[in-house]
Amino acid sequence: MIHVELYGGKGLFGGREQPLEASVIRCDKYKSCSYYENNQCLKVRSIGGSTCRFGEEDTVRGYTSKAKKYHQFKRSWKEHEQYRKLGKPSAKLGHIDNFVVFPYPYIHIKEQEDGEIKISDPLMFSDKTAFIPWERFTPELIHRICTFRPEAVMGGEIMEYRKKIVPML
Repeated sequence: MIHVELYGGKGLFGGREQPLEASVIRCDKYKSCSYYENNQCLKVRSIGGSTCRFGEEDTVRGYTSKAKKYHQFKRSWKEHEQYRKLGKPSAKLGHIDNFVVFPYPYIHIKEQEDGEIKISDPLMFSDKTAFIPWERFTPELIHRICTFRPEAVMGGEIMEYRKKIVPML
């Protein structure tokens, strides 16, 4: 267990109260993870963020504030040694085990069955995080990534990729 966070409860804008939930993240690759070294994890929940293929997230369903066990449930998770230990990383290159993590938008990178790395325009609802085997992350692949020109759905090049994403590499 590497991280615990609580979600739910009373909403900011009113509405029906949601039962408190404890999100528990477990991972056996944390010792070889550059994100974990910086007290971050791709599995930490965020809106529209990247996610990780390693590790598992379990949700322990709790109670609303009207239940007798609510305060006990909340206190037990808040006192856990891993409570809010990790944050969500910004979009940056990383490594986990023998993979380079490429969490940038506007590009879809996938390893084919024959081992070739295919670069294409992003799919509409695909995860933007690519896990590239370390031995395939070569200068030639980096050159292909930097010179790639993604196309928008309505046509034309997505200029933000060349102006913001490529310099981050």
